[in-house]
Amino acid sequence: HAAPVRALAFGPEGTVLASGGEDSKVVVWDVGSDVPLGEPIDVRKWQENNPQGGPEELTAEIENGVKGLTINFEERQESVLLNWAADVLSTEGTEPVPIGRRKETVAAHLSLVQLMKERYDLLKDTRVREVQDLRDRVDRYRSELRQLGIVPAEVYIAMDSRHAGWFVVREAVVLLLGLPIAAWGTLNHFVPYQIIRFMALRFSEKRDQLATNVVFPGIVIFPVFYLAQTAAVWIFASFTWAMLYVLSLPFSGYFTVLYRDRLGGILQRVRAFARFLRRPDLQERLAAEGRDIIEDLRRLEEAVVDERQAGTGNR
Repeated sequence: HAAPVRALAFGPEGTVLASGGEDSKVVVWDVGSDVPLGEPIDVRKWQENNPQGGPEELTAEIENGVKGLTINFEERQESVLLNWAADVLSTEGTEPVPIGRRKETVAAHLSLVQLMKERYDLLKDTRVREVQDLRDRVDRYRSELRQLGIVPAEVYIAMDSRHAGWFVVREAVVLLLGLPIAAWGTLNHFVPYQIIRFMALRFSEKRDQLATNVVFPGIVIFPVFYLAQTAAVWIFASFTWAMLYVLSLPFSGYFTVLYRDRLGGILQRVRAFARFLRRPDLQERLAAEGRDIIEDLRRLEEAVVDERQAGTGNR
């Protein structure tokens, strides 16, 4: 999205997520891999091409598109476990990167998932016991981390006072510096956001209609509020202040979304730190299990090479 996201809605089975933004785009995501499915739908262009269409017709088109785009896993559980295995492997058993950064790009993560699926398909019939044992371990590891509210990378948080102190200082500075802009964005977008949210909840009979029922009124309501607010500034201040004000609106709205995401990441990491501070044995055990899984995944990589060499030799 090139503008703030104003709506999120899961599909009926919880396997896909639709996001609607002020850029009039609807993006459908695969929940397991955190990657978009196909190209975003431009609602304005869709309305031009379908002047009689409404939210239900748009939802139907999105559903039809998703059916042909979803990653072809034999079962959904397989998809979830492969993605979690990729998440564990990508940690490399080392300290997580600072909040706001990614250790790998979304494209790199998807490539890793696809590579792991190829390895899984190659070995699941020839090394049944090894693959099933590893699959069970990843499933248990995933279940425990989810129950604790911890993501794989946070298992390796540094617990010494130096790292903890630097984390507090860095994030406190970022939050304090960004607070005025986030507060400005919240102040100017709160009312239209609440109106759109109310309308979406009021007129959505199913959860998967929420995103489209937000985008349609959002195309109208946000510009109307922007125009009215800018006109008020022009009347009570000046044309110059009105232009500065209207320029600040999309930027502050987008910044508020980023600020909220960062705040959520901070709280997530603080909770993990507090849990491990109370139970250092828990972190030690989870870190050891995570590194063992990484070693087993790398051993299976070697097994794939052996299988392919054996196949080449037979030919």
